[in-house]
Amino acid sequence: IDAGPPEGTAALLGALQAMAVQRLDLVILSHPHLDHLGGLKQLLDRIPVTMYMDAGYDSESPPYTSLLKSLAAHNVPVKQAKLGRTIAAGGGVELRLLSPPEPWLVRTRSDVNANSVVVRLTFGARSVLFTGDAEPQTERWLLSQYADQPALLMAEVLKVPHHGGKYSSTAGFLAAVHPQWAVISVAAANDYGHPTPEAIGRLERVGARVMRTDQLGHITLRSQNGRAWEVDNKATRQVP
Repeated sequence: IDAGPPEGTAALLGALQAMAVQRLDLVILSHPHLDHLGGLKQLLDRIPVTMYMDAGYDSESPPYTSLLKSLAAHNVPVKQAKLGRTIAAGGGVELRLLSPPEPWLVRTRSDVNANSVVVRLTFGARSVLFTGDAEPQTERWLLSQYADQPALLMAEVLKVPHHGGKYSSTAGFLAAVHPQWAVISVAAANDYGHPTPEAIGRLERVGARVMRTDQLGHITLRSQNGRAWEVDNKATRQVP
């Protein structure tokens, strides 16, 4: 799910190589911004991809159109993420697409961000919520959409929306997700001041343990046979 900015491609490919990944059955792009799709073209040149999926949100940005051409050149089927779709990934792993919204959210701070693909992964009792760059409007839509199914928003691990930006990770959304771990993917030097004190404060108030790539580097969470998570990064090894 997502591939980071162009400058992170070497790290991405190195991590996949270290895990002996020889094929990717499914690649999901949360939304067509360069800091999320930048590594995909080189990835396609190095690792076979069976299927690609995104929201189908209209974008004419050169990096995105170039990615679509590369997918076609590699004969990778392109599918549209559909609200409510479930994908059995094998080994007891299931992905459920909680968004993109239908109809599209409009007049938001960023409509491209607001219509991100949000994915909930479950593996036995384990759960992870991947949020792309969901905006506050996305979070409100999710709360309304799943008001009668609140368990679908709950997750032990939250990939924090929009790199820990000031406006996302709203209090109501975090109360519904109630994450134990909050992983923030963010560059050590960025022009936006991410992650912001406001977002960090809200995450800490719901009791989430915040882990940031700008501080910890490559963060890996593992669960063997659905057992409790183990966390691995440069600062800690297998912390339960």
